[in-house]
Amino acid sequence: MGNTLLTPSIIAQESLMVLQNNMVLSDLVYKDYSKEFANVGDTITVRKPATFTVNEFGETIVIQDAKEKGTPVVMDKHLDVSFAITSKDLSLNIVDFSEQFLTPALSAFAQGLDERIAGLYVDVPYCTGTAGTAPNSIGALTGVRKVMNDNKVPMAGRNLVLDTSADAKLLELDSFNRVDASGTSLAMQEAILGRKFGFNCLMDQNIKHHSNGNIEGSAIKLSGPVSKGATLAALTDTTLTGTLKKGSLFTVAGDSTTYVVTEDATAA
Repeated sequence: MGNTLLTPSIIAQESLMVLQNNMVLSDLVYKDYSKEFANVGDTITVRKPATFTVNEFGETIVIQDAKEKGTPVVMDKHLDVSFAITSKDLSLNIVDFSEQFLTPALSAFAQGLDERIAGLYVDVPYCTGTAGTAPNSIGALTGVRKVMNDNKVPMAGRNLVLDTSADAKLLELDSFNRVDASGTSLAMQEAILGRKFGFNCLMDQNIKHHSNGNIEGSAIKLSGPVSKGATLAALTDTTLTGTLKKGSLFTVAGDSTTYVVTEDATAA
């Protein structure tokens, strides 16, 4: 009896099924710009809507310039999972081949992709809640909703991706696990949070835990005035050691604004 060899098309189709089943954040990413991608290293400019100011109509008409802005997205990552197989391995049927090779390889690929997307949180300056405390109340969700509403985020397509701790805490709430309060038994039967407060609530084990670094000082302060809109500020103290990590949040006495560190910094 002759061997049954897997063709590349069969392997590719099976790989896609395995990959799609192992993604959370990756499935939520907006992909409509995918057709713009040409080669690794290309930069895609995502267009932002032009903004205008409303004036009262009168004898003088104020003509405003229509200025569009864009955000550059650099296509500089090309992920890869390579492994060697023998001619004996290729004689396996599609089920065995998928179980022994494709599933482990594509699971690693999906996790790596998910981890990279989760790591982009360091570029998002908006926050709510208490750092280091897992969300454990309805206020945690409504707090996120308020931040998004204040920043005019569209109501449609909102997803809330939680780590394992937040997922476990919220599943304990009556608003999620009681049928008469939530309107569904999914939380009780399948441990699925479902759609709540305008969010599709999901759990992902790849959500990152942030480290602020190890900056130390007795009374860290600004070394001088910082202009509005500035992206660089100098901190000082009698003795200042350690590092600040990108994504760390901080406030300044007398100012309610929350600021975010945009690059790693080491005290000198």
